[in-house]
Amino acid sequence: MTVSVSGFDNETGGVSSLVVRDGRVSVSPEPVVSGRPPTDPDGDGLYEDVNGNGRVDYDDVVELYATI
Repeated sequence: MTVSVSGFDNETGGVSSLVVRDGRVSVSPEPVVSGRPPTDPDGDGLYEDVNGNGRVDYDDVVELYATI
């Protein structure tokens, strides 16, 4: 995987210098909420169906809010 940074600043908006190093990326399984894994109904790489019931609905918002 190649990661490119097009801009980077600090909390006050000032420019910060970067040091680029090789690294490691770990991928974890998605968290299970309500006993079912979340799903991505439209295939865009985002898990909108948080409670895993096969559709995007109000309960997904409730479950997401409860877990953050």
